[in-house]
Amino acid sequence: MYRFSVMMLIIGLHTSVFCQTESKPNFIFIILDDGNDWLQGYNGHPQAQTKNINFLEKRGTTFLNAYCSAPQCAPSRTSLISGKDCYYTQVYHNQYLKCSSFRDNFKPGLGNEVVYTIPQILKDSGNYFTYSISKVMHCHDNYPDYDIDNPDMCARALSWSKALTLPDTYGEMPVVYAYGVSHEMGVYEYPYCAVPDSMEQFMEDYIATDSAISFLHDYSLHPDNYCDKPFFLALGYRRPHNPLYIPEKYFLPYHNEDYYSVPYDIPYDVVAGAPYTGVVMPPQPDPVWSDYAALPDSGVAHALVEAHPVHEGVLLWSAYMQYTEGLPEIMAGLSDVQRQWIMQESKRANMVMAYLASLKYVDAQIGRLIAALKAHPDIMNNTVVVLISDHGFSLGEKTHWKKSAMWETDIRSPLIITDFRAPVKRISPRTVSFLDLFPTFLDLADVPAPQFPDGSPYLDGYSLTPLLANPMAPWTRPVISAFKNGKDPAVQGSCFVQYSVRDASWHYIRYETNGDDFPEECDDASGIYEEELYHIGANRNIDPNEWNNLADDPGYAYIKDYLSSFLPGEENYLQFAKEAEPAEEDISSLQLLVYPNPTSGISNVVLRGSVGDAHITLLDALGNIIMSTTIVLDADGAMYAYDLQGLPAGLYFLHLAQGMNDTGEEIMVIH
Repeated sequence: MYRFSVMMLIIGLHTSVFCQTESKPNFIFIILDDGNDWLQGYNGHPQAQTKNINFLEKRGTTFLNAYCSAPQCAPSRTSLISGKDCYYTQVYHNQYLKCSSFRDNFKPGLGNEVVYTIPQILKDSGNYFTYSISKVMHCHDNYPDYDIDNPDMCARALSWSKALTLPDTYGEMPVVYAYGVSHEMGVYEYPYCAVPDSMEQFMEDYIATDSAISFLHDYSLHPDNYCDKPFFLALGYRRPHNPLYIPEKYFLPYHNEDYYSVPYDIPYDVVAGAPYTGVVMPPQPDPVWSDYAALPDSGVAHALVEAHPVHEGVLLWSAYMQYTEGLPEIMAGLSDVQRQWIMQESKRANMVMAYLASLKYVDAQIGRLIAALKAHPDIMNNTVVVLISDHGFSLGEKTHWKKSAMWETDIRSPLIITDFRAPVKRISPRTVSFLDLFPTFLDLADVPAPQFPDGSPYLDGYSLTPLLANPMAPWTRPVISAFKNGKDPAVQGSCFVQYSVRDASWHYIRYETNGDDFPEECDDASGIYEEELYHIGANRNIDPNEWNNLADDPGYAYIKDYLSSFLPGEENYLQFAKEAEPAEEDISSLQLLVYPNPTSGISNVVLRGSVGDAHITLLDALGNIIMSTTIVLDADGAMYAYDLQGLPAGLYFLHLAQGMNDTGEEIMVIH
């Protein structure tokens, strides 16, 4: 039987793009909590007001498609701070083994006993002073991975030279005020309240920012207090995490808590488009939530959402009516069903405004930090600011509020890298992972990457420095997000890890369940898959809201197979596109990811071997034939050139089949 050998030439992805200077840069690593893409510059919400984050965007690289390793705080932060995927950390949900002892999550029995962190390597190998303020490594009311018993900051082990923790959000004065006013506002397990502006100074994020400002001022005057080293300052913000008890000045003017006002002022935008008459609600398909209704009622996706059940509008309002006078009149001529819809949308609208207010509030704290940097240009001009959120957040899309789902709203997060040594605005659409942060920090600091004891590479991510130099540089690596329900064993799919695979254009979700045997059985051998597949589009221009699930269409089997190959245990896990293995049959298939287009050149197929022929077929992801031809080889072989610039961006498949060959020798095909 004849064989083809197919080889793909991959462009190198690890070229250093920054000139090394005598002094290492300082780092400020800002981590929001539960922040989605509702930021200026991301266009996630038209009424977002985050001018200070936008200041960073205008001077740095904004990554439009950055993804967390998991849609909850603990697994996401554990993964990004350790540089290891959840498959290695084994932390898939918020049930941390021990908050105060980060390394207890890594032990021989789990096969992950070797662990390093970003601050640890910067401190020990890069000679950095590392400082953690508030919630960074998930825990926020104690000291994770901090050698508190050693009074010498310059000689401390573990991750941090210094650490400052602040009381949990529920200890804030605004919480006491909000409960005194009403704790029934908002939606299920997600309360909000506009608190007096005078309370802002007592809020955790305000105090954390004060601490960071004090550090910058003291560092400028007395660097010897910090071991005369460059610094890595990690500043964790608790907002926009709930409860959303936010100073009133940050709210849009439309919020209306008096559902019985006459006339009733509807707080959401009734007529789509500016000028707005209220807050703009998250987009919905027609009919509303039909994308959610199309998913299996007893499936894993529904089970994950039901962990935060706020999608039944009538029940939502009925619960509120227990404490009120019944259904408001609103206006004459409306039916009870119409009035219930307006009321439940009003409650949602107030929650959406509370979330926007929370973003504006945390943006104001970042503005105070930036002002402190500007006051110390000697620091600012040698500082790299990296801003992320630990994961995304849903506000009613697919009936879902909060996090823990595998959809785009929960796994996609902001990522902005601003290097004030050479500030320039860039926007990258490349699909990147938070696993890439660890090697990026090391690259920028000129610090070697850690290795396992056997000398093999430790990090699972790849440095983003090529994209900081050229945001459109080649970068074709799908990223993985994972989640396992850890709260309720009676929830469908709780036995298994659920996965998301996101590439430049497609989003594949694979759930695993025991189906009808649930919950009595948790049997890996009998696990069955449920799937979702969405064509987001390379520019988020096809199905950005994930309303059209294509998973059951057999024409997209190629896409699912391709993306599945990047899951843990599969051949492409954590890899870029790579050399294809030689086929053992007389037909070989090569996957071609054309993105963006027009491409920079022509695809050349070079055939080497004895006299004979080879049949070449190019197909799109649906199996449609784009080109089909037969190449006749002479003694020197043959070459066929096909211009890819005429193809839309997307995934294609090059099939190569050998024809007759009198000598029986194999033909080599090099792409």
